[in-house]
This record gives sequence, C-alpha cells and structure tokens, in this order.
Amino acid sequence: MSVEIYEGYGFRYVHDPETPGRIRIYLEQGPNHADMAANPERFGLERCGTRAPPFLAFGVRDKPGTITDAKRRARSWAASQRGEAHEGAGPRAGAGSRPPPPGERARVPDLGDGGPPPPAVVGVDAGRLGSCLLARVRGQDRAVAAIADEAARHTAKTQPRRPLSLFMIGTTGVGKTLAARCLAEALSAESGAGYGWLRLDMCEYQERHRVSQLLGAPQGYIGHGDGAQLTDALRRNPRTVVLFDEIEKAHPDIFRTLMNAMDVGRLSSPTVRDGNWEIDCRHALFCFTSNIDAGAIIGTLAQQGVLDDPKAIDAQCRSRLRSSSLPAELVGRITRFIPFVPITDDIRAEVAALGIQELGREYGLTVTRVAPDVTGFVLSEAGDTLFGVRPDEYLADRLLGPVFAAAARIRPGRRVAIVMKDGTPRVLDVPG
Repeated sequence: MSVEIYEGYGFRYVHDPETPGRIRIYLEQGPNHADMAANPERFGLERCGTRAPPFLAFGVRDKPGTITDAKRRARSWAASQRGEAHEGAGPRAGAGSRPPPPGERARVPDLGDGGPPPPAVVGVDAGRLGSCLLARVRGQDRAVAAIADEAARHTAKTQPRRPLSLFMIGTTGVGKTLAARCLAEALSAESGAGYGWLRLDMCEYQERHRVSQLLGAPQGYIGHGDGAQLTDALRRNPRTVVLFDEIEKAHPDIFRTLMNAMDVGRLSSPTVRDGNWEIDCRHALFCFTSNIDAGAIIGTLAQQGVLDDPKAIDAQCRSRLRSSSLPAELVGRITRFIPFVPITDDIRAEVAALGIQELGREYGLTVTRVAPDVTGFVLSEAGDTLFGVRPDEYLADRLLGPVFAAAARIRPGRRVAIVMKDGTPRVLDVPG
C-alpha cells in the first residue's frame, strides 16, 4: 500500500505477519524519524530487525483490525506527537505507550475507580425538568414527576456506578415513548450539556444475530469494524438517553447483553478503540417501555389506590413481570418502575390540539391556534381509546391535511389559525 502522509508523518498499512486479521502501521517518515528509529520504545514504537522501519506498538489484542481503524489510530498517534513537541512532554500513554506482554489483553481502566467522566453538567432542578416534560406529555403528571426526580438525582452524580434504568409501563399510545424523547431534550436544555437520544425498537431485535447490530460484529465475522448502534452512540456521547421500546419483544441475548451495563455501568465491545474494549455507560439513562400485562398492573394499582406509592408500584411490577417473558435478572436491575395511566377524554382533546399544531409544522405552517370545535370534529370521527392517542394523529392528517396542503401552496411559512366554518375546517391568516 502507498504511504499516507499526515501531520508530516508517513504511514504504511500492511497485514500483520504475526497476527492474522490485524493491521501493522509502519512509520516510513517523520520530522524526527531518525530518533524514532534509534529509540522506538521512547515514542511508543517497535521494530523488527535493524533495517525494517519502526511500527506503532499495540498489544496483540489491540492491533487494529481494519484499515479504517488503523488510519484513525495512526492519525491520533501523529496528533499526540505534535502535542508533545509543543509541550515538551514525554511520550503519551495510549497509542504511544508500551504494549502489554504478547497474548495479554490490554488493561481496561476500572470504571468503578473513576475513569475520565464526561464534562460536568449544571445542576438540574427536578421541578423545572418536570415542567418541561409536562408541556409535551399531557395527562401523566405522576409519571412525569417520577421521571424528573430520578433524572435530576442521577445527573447530580459526578461518579455514578451504573446508568439510570427506568421501566415505563402502560397501555399503548399513552405517552411512554414521547416522555423518553422529551426527557433527552429537556435534560439538554436544563443542564447545559448536549444529551444524546437513541431509540431502539425491540421489534427489530427478535433474532439472535441482531445483537451484533447493537454491539458490533466480532472479529472474523461479516460487519466487523462497521460500527454498532448502541456502543457507537455511547462512545460519541456517554450522556445519552437510550430508549428500548417494547423491551419484551427483544431476543433473550439482548437481555443478557444489557445486564452487565445495568449492573456495573459498562458494555464490552468486540472492537477496541484507543486501547479500550469497554464503553462507559454510567452517565446514560436507559428507558424501557412495555405494555406487557399493563392493563392488569395499572388496574390493580388504581384499585388499591397506590398509584402514588413507589414501594407498592415496585412490588406490583416486579411480581407481575417476573412471571412474564422478561428474565428476573433484568427486572431486578430496574431503578424504578413508572406507571402510565390511561388518558381521559379531556386530556385526549389537549393531545389532539398539540398534534394538530405539529401536523401544521409538517406542512410548513405555524399553527398559533386550534379552535376547540376543530378538535371536537377530529375526535368525533375517531373510534375508542383502545390504542391510545396514536390513531388520532393519523385521523387528523387525513381530515386536516388537505386544508394545510392547500394553505401551504398559496404561501409557505404562514402563521395561521384553524377553525370550523359551516362544518368544514378552514385556515385563517394570523397577523405577525
């Protein structure tokens, strides 16, 4: 392969003759190449013989497995050498450190001893966080308050031992998924830190081989080095809200994968990054949603009048879910169970009005007012609430979409109100 020049250093990537499936990074040239060839260990290099060029030192298990990874790590090493030249420091640990003995896995930093935490966040007030959530999630005041309390307490920890694990249980279409998504947005706004958001629909992870889509494919398997949804997201941003939607539908191997993360705050990856095989997920927030046995659980809690009692909720949920398809080990690692109650007709109307405003934005309009009779018109065409408010969104698009589309064609970006006139929805311009 031809030599790649980066930061004044020339790298050549070849298949390692000692370790099949790994890449060796030769240093062909550089600003202080003579010193590096004479004293390779000082710069985190090795050499084989007196005539071959030195190469970057990695442990046997830490050698890059793909050209893409090799290039990234070579550039990282070059950048570190540039930084040392400016600072007058010695060789940096990591890519420029001495490798472990052959056949020995690189040491993984003990996360429990306080591995490098992500940047500190501004303290989050549970009351303000709850208010942000209530602006979007209607009719679930108890659930929102519980989520806000747990999230605020977790974000206050500078060295948590494990991620926060919230189990949101309730029938379909009552706001569980929306609450998780809004939590990521509200935490970013309130804390000053950019919280990531990742939604994983467990309907797509019912086969065993899909585990590699979360963690990455092992070396020697198709897809190795191509990345993974969960581990890549947590590497990019340890402060990420991860939603495992309808967790009961996941393959059992998914449960086993999550148990260690929920217990000790780390995930093992088949791909090494910067000498580390494990991903720190202690600052993450794991949200699980499920409607398994939800009607019976919520009904029992309401009948006993204990929807405000966390201890009773915890006991009821753990007892019911132990007899479900979820393994007891996963249920035992949940921080808190959050019940979502069925919505009332008044709340359904509020949610429908918010949905109509969101619908207007999809058509490029700013809907400043939704007349109550418009909401009534949409809900009068809807059926029962067996599937929550989700079908109301689809119905609103069918009934009001043509009106919004016609208004957008005349002048996109308009500020409008939607009202009923002669039994038909109409769009009126709003000054401003």
